[in-house]
Amino acid sequence: MITTTIIDNLEADAKITTKVSQSLMKSLQKYFLKQECGLILKAMYVENKDLYKSEAMLLGQYFEYVATGQLPKFGNVPQAKKVYEGTPKEKLSESYQRAYQSAQYCKVLIDKMGIEILSTGETIEHNDAKGTLDIKARWDGRLSIIDLKYSGLLDNKWDERGWEFNTLNEKDQLMIQSVHYKYIAEALYEEPVDFYFFLFSSTNPSDVRVAKIEVDPMKTLKHIEDIKLAKQMWQKMVETNNFKPRPSLFKCSTCPLNENCESRALLPTITTIYY
Repeated sequence: MITTTIIDNLEADAKITTKVSQSLMKSLQKYFLKQECGLILKAMYVENKDLYKSEAMLLGQYFEYVATGQLPKFGNVPQAKKVYEGTPKEKLSESYQRAYQSAQYCKVLIDKMGIEILSTGETIEHNDAKGTLDIKARWDGRLSIIDLKYSGLLDNKWDERGWEFNTLNEKDQLMIQSVHYKYIAEALYEEPVDFYFFLFSSTNPSDVRVAKIEVDPMKTLKHIEDIKLAKQMWQKMVETNNFKPRPSLFKCSTCPLNENCESRALLPTITTIYY
């Protein structure tokens, strides 16, 4: 049976189960690989809770807000951290000053590169898929999607979140976004759509890199099937209220749900190794 809470949330936002975002697909993949807790998925995608607010995420939200004017998913206005507040010396902290400079540089680059912004923060949908675009634009006469990233991992090839170009095509968790958005946009607008990552360094406002992503048509066909599978799995999880916890001492210690979570790990797990 579906609990009353889940029914209420589904009625409040029916799109949760009928449209699949690339972030939900990535979360489901991690869940079935036992790398993500089911209670996190339930909180984020059924109960619609804003869970993760790491410093890196807050900086990224502030950067995108200044660069595009678009609010984050939950509508809160990103607030910059300041130093010497309430005194004549009040100013942005160093990290937020860099984010502000990068956002201003982003605006300059878009102007200098002849990019015509058509919309920011637009949500697009097709069949079972949905996505929210940072920037939809015309560039050199072609419809283009520009996704902004603000990261300290531009040269990192080992981290799954690293943007080093020579290894980027091996990182499905990053590249799925380009496949997902191109598929939706080309089906919706019935014309070719270019996809770009605009990468801004969180450590150096002058360090900006642009990656144009050419997607193999076979990857798009596979992605369409993956969307259908993700929808089926997600609906089954919601209908049966089957969200398995994946407790671990390390993850639970930093989990935003740990304070009231009955499944949290309080002791390390004992793993048996056969030799």
